[in-house]
Amino acid sequence: MRVILLWILRPFMHFWAAGVESELASVPRARDIPQVHAPGVDSDRILVVGSGPAVGWGVLSHDLSLPGALARAVSLRTGRGAVVDVLPDANILASTAIGNLRNAKLWRYDAIVAIVGINDAIGLTSARSWKRSMLAFLRYIEDASSLTTSVFVVGIPPIRALRAFDAFMGGIAERHGHFLNGVTLGLLPELTRSTFVPFSPVSVPVPDRYRGPDEYKAWAEQLVDVIAAPLSREHSPIDNIPLDVSPEEHADRREVERQLAVDALGIAGSAPEERFDRIVDLARRTFHVRIALFSVIDNDRQWNKARSGIKLEEFPREGSACAVTISEAGAFVVPDTHDDERFAQHMFVTGQPHVRFYAGFPVEGPSGERIGALCIMDDKPRAREEFDEVLLRELAMLVQAELWKGV
Repeated sequence: MRVILLWILRPFMHFWAAGVESELASVPRARDIPQVHAPGVDSDRILVVGSGPAVGWGVLSHDLSLPGALARAVSLRTGRGAVVDVLPDANILASTAIGNLRNAKLWRYDAIVAIVGINDAIGLTSARSWKRSMLAFLRYIEDASSLTTSVFVVGIPPIRALRAFDAFMGGIAERHGHFLNGVTLGLLPELTRSTFVPFSPVSVPVPDRYRGPDEYKAWAEQLVDVIAAPLSREHSPIDNIPLDVSPEEHADRREVERQLAVDALGIAGSAPEERFDRIVDLARRTFHVRIALFSVIDNDRQWNKARSGIKLEEFPREGSACAVTISEAGAFVVPDTHDDERFAQHMFVTGQPHVRFYAGFPVEGPSGERIGALCIMDDKPRAREEFDEVLLRELAMLVQAELWKGV
């Protein structure tokens, strides 16, 4: 009987949804770079994929939308930094969801948050189709991520709580969404790392605005208890490794992909740019060091896109501290090069500029590969506790944001 009723109602729901979609076309949405971060060290990395809250309706920046609010809420809960990447798709369906992840390196993430189902509830997707598609989607995530990645399936919210759908037909979609949530819960015993997160969005009205940052903040606070809990287990800021390759194969594959990312950017050998020079000079003055660089590791050389305190445009990759930095998930710090056998005999240590202290933070290209680093160096050693790692990360993220612009 339910199948017959859905079959009868489906054309009417499609017609109604088309009208709502036309109204939403004039609503602002986040269209900036699909990454936000919260300050701190040993960052947790989270991917948000899907529709509705992931899209950022009503605001122009992901930082003001759910990803930004979630990054800050997770950081506040864990006491560490957080990076949230977002793959928004206003039209996502369970049957198309895998396609959103084909180029994502899921093994890099500590947590993946899937927001899928609003369109399926409105389109009255059958239980059979939903079950088949969602199981395939979640299995794909678990297979493509690492054993340390937690997967969170955000439940389909009450549709009428979303202002654009607060109508009689929205009530039909809401009841169907509740039904599909029950189907999703029934899938979890067949999965190993997926958790269902109920979601009932609260409304925080903003005059003359579809939705505002306070509403997204309230939504993030509703989700953070479940999402942050697994992240709070013993934390190690090392890279995850995909399940289907050995560590050696993984390292080789990453270097190939990393160099392809450098080549795609076309940055190696390009002319100096004030936007990068400004940040590098700020880093040198802020940390009171002799040298600051934004360096790109290009095949066998370290090429300095921006430099302050040194004139050398490039030097060999071999033995470079920057080359080590891009192998790290967070900051790489050498308090005294004389005490580190990897660098004690390097030409920049034994000769000019006589580097004794080094700190660097990796900079990623838009596809997630570490293409280089923001580095600072001085001719005097300093204790690690005297170094502000959080501040270096913030400056590196500024470089990264500039790098992503226009890509």
